[in-house]
Amino acid sequence: MTIGATRYRVAGECGRCVLTTIDPSSHARGKEPLRTLARHRNIDGKARFGVYLVPLHTGVIHIGDTVTID
Repeated sequence: MTIGATRYRVAGECGRCVLTTIDPSSHARGKEPLRTLARHRNIDGKARFGVYLVPLHTGVIHIGDTVTID
């Protein structure tokens, strides 16, 4: 994967953090949005949301950089 001029290796998939289920105002815990994500992105019983990237060299990412999947 390349973002701008920086290349990355995909190191693995990651699940979604449970922090998204906590209301920041009341601190109440719920099941959304993880329940909905799990219905659409469920792999091996986990709600997959993204990937871990390892840079292959140093570089800078800028807003608006092109992202390409090699």
